[in-house]
Amino acid sequence: MDNNQLIPDIVSQLQNIKTIKAVVLGGSRASNTHRSDSDIDLGIYYRDSEPLDVEQIKKLAYKINDNPSPIISEISEWGRWVNGGAWLTIRNQRVDLLYRNLDYVTQIINDSTKGIIQQDFEQQPAYGFYSYTYCAEISICKILYDPFSEIKQLKEKVRIYPHILKEKIVNRFLWDVQFTLEQCKKSASRSEVFIVAGCLTRIASDLVQVLYALNETYYLGEKRFYKDESKFNSKPTNLRESLEALLSCAGNSYSKLEASTNQAEQLFNEFVKISDNIYQPKYS
Repeated sequence: MDNNQLIPDIVSQLQNIKTIKAVVLGGSRASNTHRSDSDIDLGIYYRDSEPLDVEQIKKLAYKINDNPSPIISEISEWGRWVNGGAWLTIRNQRVDLLYRNLDYVTQIINDSTKGIIQQDFEQQPAYGFYSYTYCAEISICKILYDPFSEIKQLKEKVRIYPHILKEKIVNRFLWDVQFTLEQCKKSASRSEVFIVAGCLTRIASDLVQVLYALNETYYLGEKRFYKDESKFNSKPTNLRESLEALLSCAGNSYSKLEASTNQAEQLFNEFVKISDNIYQPKYS
């Protein structure tokens, strides 16, 4: 199998599995940010009413994988967001098949347009999964097989970043930062490194969500942060450097932990300032 023809050849065989309703190219190759050694990520969409035939996926995997032991999961084995898939190596190229429930993705995208958001920390490292990541996936993906134009229709839904989603993300995560800072201050005064370090990491993660929302960009994942941050216009000065300084050395004494907490609070205040009055604290 010629590597230049690898994706079309895989897709042509996936199309023969009747329970597959659409196939898309995702990840770095969809956004043209890939390296030569980047994985090929293929999203496989199925319906609730006609669950994915995993046995057919297994048959195909054993047929095209380089070795006789491909890793193939059942539906929902990996969680409710990244709800299964297969890890393959074909012609020395890593290929990931990722299951997606089309009904669930549609529901979550509809929720996102209404400002309804969910977060699942346990789904994946480093900072978990955010429901509106489905909007990002649909936005950047390249359609490879979509006979009923269902992915095309979802692309239209996410074409414009919803203002209500922006408001909800900014308020939810800036409030979480404000609340977390109070815990951070108390723990810093007791030199509780374990707690302060966790609080600072949580704060950094929250502020990144706010960053994407202020720039009306769907959050795809933390791997994109370094490329995206440099392009964003709405952000505190030297944001990347500030976050890295904050996380690289929280401190191991009261004075250092207090200084780190103060740095985090300064970042929070800068984000509140550039949020242009979107942020309204829950309690005055």
